[in-house]
Amino acid sequence: MRQIELNFYPSFHNSSTIKLNDDEISIEIHPDFQSYQGLDKKEKLKVAEYKRLKELKLYNENAQNQYWLEKVSIDLKVKSALDDISDLAQDLLENPELDERILLDGINVKCTLKNGNFSYRSPQNQSRTFELTNKSLSLLYRVLKSEQSINYLEKIEGYFDISLPWKISSKNPFIFRIYGSLSINEKEALEKEFKSFPNEALVLDFRNFESMGTALYQSFKFIKSKNIIWLADINNEWTMKHLNGIGVERKNITDKIEVAIKKVNQINKNNGA
Repeated sequence: MRQIELNFYPSFHNSSTIKLNDDEISIEIHPDFQSYQGLDKKEKLKVAEYKRLKELKLYNENAQNQYWLEKVSIDLKVKSALDDISDLAQDLLENPELDERILLDGINVKCTLKNGNFSYRSPQNQSRTFELTNKSLSLLYRVLKSEQSINYLEKIEGYFDISLPWKISSKNPFIFRIYGSLSINEKEALEKEFKSFPNEALVLDFRNFESMGTALYQSFKFIKSKNIIWLADINNEWTMKHLNGIGVERKNITDKIEVAIKKVNQINKNNGA
C-alpha cells in the first residue's frame, strides 16, 4: 500500500500532517502550544509567575480549539494525481535537490515515504520540490471539503507563491474570495481583477483574510461604485479595521454566507440582472 506523509512547518501558522494513501487522504492541523517553562511544577509561585502561568494556560486552552482532523476516502478519479505525487516524491528521495539558500523564515516541509524521507524549505519556482508541493495542494483542494481544511490550505499556500491570494468561488451569484495576506506586489493584478468584475451585485468574501498594506486601500476604488455585500468575521478587529480603512459601511457587512447571497440575489432581481 502506498503511503506518503507531508509535514508542513510554517513560520507563522500551525503545523500540519498530510497523509496521502491509496484509499484515504487526511489532514491534521496541530495547535501551537506554549511551554509552561516549569511553572506548573513549582510548589509556590511568585505573583508574576502565577500571572504568567495563568496566561500560558489560557493561551493553550484557546490553541486546543485550533486542532482539526479531516479524513476523506478517495476514488479512481484522483488515483492518477496520487501516482504523479508518489513518483515525484520517490525521485526526490533518490535524487535530492541542492539548495544552498539561507532563509530566516518561510516554511519547512518533510516528506516521508516507506523507504525513507527528505526535507526542503520554501521551494523555488520551477524546482521539483515546488512541483511536489503544487501537485499535493491541488489534490488536497480537490478532495477536502471542510471550511477548516480549506482555510488552512489557503494560509499555507502563501508560503509557496503558487498563486495570487484570491479566487472566484462562485459565478452565480458572483463571489470573489480574498484570503491570506495582500502585499503591494499584488496591487496591479488585484486592480486588473477588480476591473473585470461583472456589472451586477456581488459578494466579496473576506472570511479568511489576514492582512494587507494600507497602500492597497486605494485599489478598492475600482469597485466602490458596485453593489457589494462584504462577507467577514465581524468580531475580528483587524479585519474590520481594514474594511473601515477601505471605506466599507457597516450595513454592507455580514458574517453569514446565506445572508450575503440572499441580499445579492435580491439586489440583482430588483435591478433585473
